[in-house]
Amino acid sequence: MPARISQKTEKIVLKEEKKNPHFGVRRLKEILNQKYNLNISKSKIANILKKYNKITFAGRKPYFLLYSTTNTIKYFKIFLLLCIDINLEITTAIAEELKIYAKRQSTKMLEKIIRLFTFSSYLKESL
Repeated sequence: MPARISQKTEKIVLKEEKKNPHFGVRRLKEILNQKYNLNISKSKIANILKKYNKITFAGRKPYFLLYSTTNTIKYFKIFLLLCIDINLEITTAIAEELKIYAKRQSTKMLEKIIRLFTFSSYLKESL
């Protein structure tokens, strides 16, 4: 039969959770062990927090929720643009036009630079 948690232990867990509401169960376990020398399992801490409605979601997120659909769609659009570019050779044409200004760079390197700038601006991220 599992050991019952005392009211005193529950109060300590709730007190630490109130002090650090942004901490998860793992971090609370570490604090309880260091501060109070309490060796209590993560599941017991989670059960205490559930009992007092201090936790809404326990456990790990399902695999399919790790990737948001908006990012997936954004990256799929980039993939499509890259496929179109490879077939139509748009980047190659631009690189050949820029070759006059960047004589030391190879056409392949200019293509890579153009793609880098194009896709980073599409993602709205800095280089």
